[in-house]
Amino acid sequence: MQTTYLFVDKNLSPRARRSHVMRQHNQKRYLRRMSTQPHNHNNSTRPPVATPTSPRADDTWSPPSPATILDSSRKDPFDSLPAVTSVADQELADAWVSKLSYWSGQNQYIKLQIYKAAIARPVCFQAIILAYCARWRARLYGLKSSPESEHHLIRASTMIQKARNEKNDDSLAMALAGMSLHENRFGDNESAAMEYEDQALRLLRMRPWQDSMGVAEVFLHYVQYLKMPREFSLGHEDRVMLVHFLRGAKELKLKHSTAAYLASVPQRRTAFQMASPLFCSLCPGPWPSTVPQDSHKYVMNLNIPSHEVSRTACLIHITSALWDYQYEPDKTRQFLAHLNELVAQYKLDRNPACETFIWLLLEERCIPRLRDSERAWRMGELLKMIKKLPPDLRVEYGNILFSFLMLESPTIEVGEFERRVLAL
Repeated sequence: MQTTYLFVDKNLSPRARRSHVMRQHNQKRYLRRMSTQPHNHNNSTRPPVATPTSPRADDTWSPPSPATILDSSRKDPFDSLPAVTSVADQELADAWVSKLSYWSGQNQYIKLQIYKAAIARPVCFQAIILAYCARWRARLYGLKSSPESEHHLIRASTMIQKARNEKNDDSLAMALAGMSLHENRFGDNESAAMEYEDQALRLLRMRPWQDSMGVAEVFLHYVQYLKMPREFSLGHEDRVMLVHFLRGAKELKLKHSTAAYLASVPQRRTAFQMASPLFCSLCPGPWPSTVPQDSHKYVMNLNIPSHEVSRTACLIHITSALWDYQYEPDKTRQFLAHLNELVAQYKLDRNPACETFIWLLLEERCIPRLRDSERAWRMGELLKMIKKLPPDLRVEYGNILFSFLMLESPTIEVGEFERRVLAL
């Protein structure tokens, strides 16, 4: 084997030198891959000509580094990724795409939607992708913090402060929501997490009304939905509100069960019945994981019931929408068709992932006449109350809603649930 040396002009800037080295590295890896492929004798090609900065054809082959989604779209990661200044930063970005996972699976759609939005906004990329993954990596190694995570938190805070002067509310709100997310999951300053969330909330609520939500608003709702409270005290008014929503769901179930209504919306009878796509996507647990055993270390904190909470979020969102459409059968038909389209497109019946399902519902990709931008805010407030219930009642709340969607009677009636929740 002959060693190839890369000569770099010392007058170049550090960034340009890194870019030059990475370009040569990618070229060398490509040529090594080509040299291992079988030759087509009917249409042979000339071997690459060796140059002072390219590998020779007789170099010993070594396995290429693991390819990710990021590799296929760029030659120079240092030039195309915002806020990335080192190989360690590149590893953090790769971890977001290829390693981070929920118990239900990688939920690639969510990760890529956030990644695509962040890559266009340096402050978001720093606060969400790099800072989150740096804190996650510290926890992966059993550390509460690390020099790397502290470095990225300081950078994120500095960039956020600068962004406040640029009047880009969406970018700033998304970055603040990201800071709130990883402070809640990996930090110990809940007041800081709440302050980040409140700031993001104020920015988005002050915007002019929009027909549908952008990714910043969807991300904020998603963060709010999945955050678990540190305190579980539930006031009397909140308990009454939870029971009131169940009674409304029961009333809706009785109306949807009538012969007259089913004649106008026949799809409603079987939409959530056993073996239907929606049943398979939203059915009660236990939920087996699709994550390989050797990748369980990459699963988000197993003590956070993300699948259960996001399932409940889906159920209250769907129930609320059906309540809004109860006097317009055509809207109910269109909404049920929309739900089934989402399930089919993202194979949620085969690989249930309620985290992805609730993200899709928040996006409101349905036709305009079905949208209600305030629904996500209302359901977020209700979900905050549900998450403060004891685990057994929290699960039961979702199961009662699901029974009503199936047009069946729940195992525990609303009256019994009310007695138990008021006795807390």
